[in-house]
Amino acid sequence: MSQNSLHFQVPAVSRRGGDTHIEIPIAGQAGIEFRIRGVTDMSFTPTQLGNLTLTIGLIPAMRTGRELRIDQPVSPKLLDAALTLQGIYRRWWRDFSKVGIAARPGSDLESSVAGSRGSAAFFSGGVDSLYTIRDVRAELNSLVFVHGFDIPADDRHKAQRVRKRLSAAAEEIGLPVVEVWTNLRAFSDPLEVYWGHHYFGAALGAVGHLLSPSHRRVYLGGSEPYEQLVPWGGHVLTDELWSSGDVE
Repeated sequence: MSQNSLHFQVPAVSRRGGDTHIEIPIAGQAGIEFRIRGVTDMSFTPTQLGNLTLTIGLIPAMRTGRELRIDQPVSPKLLDAALTLQGIYRRWWRDFSKVGIAARPGSDLESSVAGSRGSAAFFSGGVDSLYTIRDVRAELNSLVFVHGFDIPADDRHKAQRVRKRLSAAAEEIGLPVVEVWTNLRAFSDPLEVYWGHHYFGAALGAVGHLLSPSHRRVYLGGSEPYEQLVPWGGHVLTDELWSSGDVE
Protein backbone atom coordinates (compact mmCIF):
# COMPACT_ATOMS: atom_id res chain seq x y z
CA MET A 1 0.00 0.00 0.00
CA SER A 2 1.24 3.46 -0.80
CA GLN A 3 1.75 5.63 2.28
CA ASN A 4 -0.19 8.28 0.37
CA SER A 5 -3.40 6.27 0.31
CA LEU A 6 -5.99 5.18 2.84
CA HIS A 7 -7.04 1.83 1.44
CA PHE A 8 -10.27 0.17 2.61
CA GLN A 9 -10.41 -3.46 1.55
CA VAL A 10 -13.45 -5.74 1.15
CA PRO A 11 -15.42 -6.01 4.42
CA ALA A 12 -16.22 -9.41 5.92
CA VAL A 13 -19.80 -9.95 7.15
CA SER A 14 -20.75 -12.79 9.50
CA ARG A 15 -23.47 -13.84 11.96
CA ARG A 16 -22.41 -14.85 15.48
CA GLY A 17 -24.73 -15.54 18.38
CA GLY A 18 -27.59 -13.64 16.76
CA ASP A 19 -25.51 -10.52 16.05
CA THR A 20 -24.22 -9.34 12.69
CA HIS A 21 -20.48 -8.57 12.60
CA ILE A 22 -18.82 -6.40 9.95
CA GLU A 23 -15.04 -6.28 9.84
CA ILE A 24 -13.46 -3.68 7.53
CA PRO A 25 -9.78 -4.29 6.76
CA ILE A 26 -7.56 -1.25 6.16
CA ALA A 27 -4.29 -1.96 4.36
CA GLY A 28 -1.27 -1.50 6.59
CA GLN A 29 -3.15 -0.83 9.83
CA ALA A 30 -5.79 -2.16 12.21
CA GLY A 31 -9.27 -2.38 10.77
CA ILE A 32 -12.70 -1.26 11.98
CA GLU A 33 -15.39 -3.46 13.47
CA PHE A 34 -19.14 -3.10 13.84
CA ARG A 35 -21.59 -5.38 15.63
CA ILE A 36 -25.36 -5.05 15.21
CA ARG A 37 -28.08 -6.50 17.41
CA GLY A 38 -31.82 -6.26 16.80
CA VAL A 39 -31.90 -6.65 13.01
CA THR A 40 -32.20 -10.05 11.32
CA ASP A 41 -32.07 -9.09 7.62
CA MET A 42 -28.50 -7.92 7.04
CA SER A 43 -27.77 -9.07 3.49
CA PHE A 44 -25.48 -6.38 2.08
CA THR A 45 -24.90 -5.58 -1.57
CA PRO A 46 -21.32 -4.70 -2.55
CA THR A 47 -22.41 -1.10 -3.10
CA GLN A 48 -23.91 -0.81 0.39
CA LEU A 49 -20.57 -1.90 1.85
CA GLY A 50 -18.75 0.57 -0.40
CA ASN A 51 -21.04 3.36 0.80
CA LEU A 52 -20.21 2.46 4.39
CA THR A 53 -16.46 2.62 3.80
CA LEU A 54 -16.53 5.90 1.86
CA THR A 55 -18.53 7.55 4.63
CA ILE A 56 -16.05 6.31 7.23
CA GLY A 57 -12.99 7.18 5.19
CA LEU A 58 -13.50 10.56 3.51
CA ILE A 59 -12.85 12.87 6.47
CA PRO A 60 -9.79 10.92 7.76
CA ALA A 61 -8.37 10.92 4.22
CA MET A 62 -8.83 14.69 3.95
CA ARG A 63 -7.39 15.22 7.42
CA THR A 64 -4.24 13.25 6.56
CA GLY A 65 -3.96 14.30 2.89
CA ARG A 66 -4.15 10.76 1.50
CA GLU A 67 -6.00 9.34 -1.47
CA LEU A 68 -9.06 7.32 -0.46
CA ARG A 69 -9.11 3.87 -2.06
CA ILE A 70 -12.18 1.63 -1.74
CA ASP A 71 -12.26 -1.92 -3.10
CA GLN A 72 -16.08 -2.07 -3.19
CA PRO A 73 -18.31 -0.05 -5.59
CA VAL A 74 -19.97 3.13 -4.28
CA SER A 75 -23.35 4.70 -5.06
CA PRO A 76 -23.02 7.33 -7.84
CA LYS A 77 -25.11 9.68 -5.70
CA LEU A 78 -22.67 9.40 -2.80
CA LEU A 79 -19.62 9.73 -5.06
CA ASP A 80 -21.03 12.99 -6.44
CA ALA A 81 -21.87 14.22 -2.94
CA ALA A 82 -18.31 13.49 -1.79
CA LEU A 83 -17.08 16.25 -4.12
CA THR A 84 -19.52 18.71 -2.56
CA LEU A 85 -18.55 17.60 0.94
CA GLN A 86 -14.89 18.14 0.18
CA GLY A 87 -15.62 21.67 -1.01
CA ILE A 88 -17.54 22.47 2.18
CA TYR A 89 -14.97 20.95 4.52
CA ARG A 90 -12.02 22.68 2.84
CA ARG A 91 -13.73 26.04 3.31
CA TRP A 92 -14.41 25.27 6.95
CA TRP A 93 -11.07 23.68 7.84
CA ARG A 94 -8.07 25.03 5.94
CA ASP A 95 -5.81 22.15 7.03
CA PHE A 96 -8.01 19.65 5.17
CA SER A 97 -6.78 18.54 1.74
CA LYS A 98 -8.71 17.79 -1.42
CA VAL A 99 -8.15 14.08 -2.04
CA GLY A 100 -8.71 11.67 -4.87
CA ILE A 101 -11.28 8.90 -4.45
CA ALA A 102 -10.42 5.63 -6.18
CA ALA A 103 -13.73 3.75 -6.27
CA ARG A 104 -15.86 2.48 -9.11
CA PRO A 105 -19.55 3.48 -9.37
CA GLY A 106 -21.97 0.86 -8.10
CA SER A 107 -25.67 0.10 -8.45
CA ASP A 108 -28.32 1.21 -6.00
CA LEU A 109 -31.29 -0.98 -5.07
CA GLU A 110 -34.27 -1.14 -7.38
CA SER A 111 -37.03 1.21 -6.22
CA SER A 112 -39.41 -1.69 -5.50
CA VAL A 113 -36.87 -3.21 -3.09
CA ALA A 114 -35.74 0.11 -1.64
CA GLY A 115 -39.28 1.11 -0.72
CA SER A 116 -39.99 -2.08 1.23
CA ARG A 117 -37.57 -1.26 4.07
CA GLY A 118 -38.31 0.66 7.25
CA SER A 119 -37.21 3.90 8.91
CA ALA A 120 -35.26 4.46 12.11
CA ALA A 121 -34.04 7.31 14.30
CA PHE A 122 -30.91 7.64 16.39
CA PHE A 123 -31.80 7.51 20.07
CA SER A 124 -29.61 8.71 22.93
CA GLY A 125 -32.31 9.73 25.37
CA GLY A 126 -31.32 13.38 24.92
CA VAL A 127 -33.54 16.30 23.98
CA ASP A 128 -32.50 16.41 20.31
CA SER A 129 -33.23 12.74 19.64
CA LEU A 130 -36.51 12.78 21.57
CA TYR A 131 -37.70 15.81 19.62
CA THR A 132 -36.84 14.12 16.31
CA ILE A 133 -38.60 10.89 17.33
CA ARG A 134 -41.73 12.80 18.34
CA ASP A 135 -41.72 14.64 15.01
CA VAL A 136 -41.49 11.51 12.80
CA ARG A 137 -42.91 8.83 15.11
CA ALA A 138 -45.52 7.63 12.58
CA GLU A 139 -42.76 6.71 10.09
CA LEU A 140 -40.49 4.84 12.47
CA ASN A 141 -39.98 1.11 12.82
CA SER A 142 -37.02 1.18 15.22
CA LEU A 143 -34.63 3.29 17.30
CA VAL A 144 -30.84 3.09 17.03
CA PHE A 145 -28.25 3.43 19.77
CA VAL A 146 -24.49 3.24 19.15
CA HIS A 147 -21.94 2.05 21.72
CA GLY A 148 -18.45 3.38 21.01
CA PHE A 149 -19.30 6.93 20.00
CA ASP A 150 -19.96 8.87 23.21
CA ILE A 151 -19.65 5.80 25.43
CA PRO A 152 -16.27 4.02 25.03
CA ALA A 153 -16.74 0.69 23.29
CA ASP A 154 -15.03 -1.20 26.15
CA ASP A 155 -16.97 0.45 29.01
CA ARG A 156 -19.42 -2.38 29.63
CA HIS A 157 -20.71 -1.09 32.95
CA LYS A 158 -21.74 2.27 31.56
CA ALA A 159 -23.16 0.60 28.45
CA GLN A 160 -25.32 -1.63 30.64
CA ARG A 161 -26.66 1.34 32.60
CA VAL A 162 -27.47 3.27 29.44
CA ARG A 163 -29.07 0.21 27.82
CA LYS A 164 -31.39 -0.25 30.78
CA ARG A 165 -32.44 3.42 30.72
CA LEU A 166 -32.96 3.54 26.95
CA SER A 167 -34.84 0.23 26.89
CA ALA A 168 -37.34 1.64 29.37
CA ALA A 169 -37.74 4.84 27.33
CA ALA A 170 -38.10 2.88 24.08
CA GLU A 171 -40.80 0.71 25.65
CA GLU A 172 -42.77 3.86 26.49
CA ILE A 173 -42.34 5.09 22.91
CA GLY A 174 -43.40 1.68 21.62
CA LEU A 175 -40.43 0.89 19.36
CA PRO A 176 -37.63 -1.70 19.46
CA VAL A 177 -33.99 -0.64 19.85
CA VAL A 178 -31.27 -1.63 17.37
CA GLU A 179 -27.91 -1.64 19.15
CA VAL A 180 -24.61 -1.06 17.34
CA TRP A 181 -21.14 -1.54 18.83
CA THR A 182 -18.01 -0.21 17.08
CA ASN A 183 -14.34 0.59 17.61
CA LEU A 184 -14.48 3.36 14.97
CA ARG A 185 -12.91 5.94 17.27
CA ALA A 186 -9.84 3.73 17.72
CA PHE A 187 -9.29 4.44 14.00
CA SER A 188 -10.23 8.13 13.84
CA ASP A 189 -8.95 9.57 17.13
CA PRO A 190 -5.22 8.82 16.51
CA LEU A 191 -5.49 10.65 13.16
CA GLU A 192 -6.55 13.83 15.02
CA VAL A 193 -10.00 13.61 13.46
CA TYR A 194 -11.83 15.37 16.27
CA TRP A 195 -15.10 13.71 17.14
CA GLY A 196 -17.35 16.71 17.73
CA HIS A 197 -15.60 19.23 15.51
CA HIS A 198 -15.11 16.99 12.46
CA TYR A 199 -16.55 13.52 12.51
CA PHE A 200 -19.70 12.59 14.40
CA GLY A 201 -22.07 13.46 11.53
CA ALA A 202 -20.16 11.23 9.11
CA ALA A 203 -20.03 8.48 11.75
CA LEU A 204 -23.81 8.60 12.15
CA GLY A 205 -24.10 8.54 8.36
CA ALA A 206 -21.93 5.42 8.32
CA VAL A 207 -24.31 3.71 10.76
CA GLY A 208 -27.15 4.69 8.43
CA HIS A 209 -25.38 2.81 5.62
CA LEU A 210 -24.72 -0.05 8.02
CA LEU A 211 -28.49 -0.39 8.43
CA SER A 212 -29.31 0.01 4.73
CA PRO A 213 -30.24 -3.66 4.13
CA SER A 214 -33.25 -3.18 6.44
CA HIS A 215 -33.83 0.62 6.51
CA ARG A 216 -34.40 3.13 3.72
CA ARG A 217 -34.29 6.23 5.96
CA VAL A 218 -32.49 7.04 9.21
CA TYR A 219 -33.18 10.27 11.12
CA LEU A 220 -30.72 12.13 13.34
CA GLY A 221 -31.40 15.08 15.58
CA GLY A 222 -30.13 18.55 14.66
CA SER A 223 -27.05 19.77 16.53
CA GLU A 224 -27.74 23.52 16.62
CA PRO A 225 -30.59 25.92 15.77
CA TYR A 226 -30.24 27.75 12.45
CA GLU A 227 -29.28 31.06 14.04
CA GLN A 228 -26.35 29.41 15.85
CA LEU A 229 -24.90 27.28 13.06
CA VAL A 230 -21.11 27.06 12.88
CA PRO A 231 -18.75 24.61 11.10
CA TRP A 232 -19.24 21.37 12.99
CA GLY A 233 -19.16 17.60 12.59
CA GLY A 234 -22.93 17.46 12.18
CA HIS A 235 -24.49 20.27 10.15
CA VAL A 236 -27.60 20.97 8.10
CA LEU A 237 -25.39 21.55 5.03
CA THR A 238 -23.61 18.21 5.25
CA ASP A 239 -25.77 15.63 7.05
CA GLU A 240 -28.04 14.78 4.09
CA LEU A 241 -25.07 14.62 1.71
CA TRP A 242 -24.02 11.34 3.33
CA SER A 243 -27.11 9.72 1.75
CA SER A 244 -26.92 7.26 -1.13
CA GLY A 245 -29.45 5.96 -3.60
CA ASP A 246 -30.21 3.20 -1.04
CA VAL A 247 -30.63 5.10 2.22
CA GLU A 248 -31.29 8.68 3.32
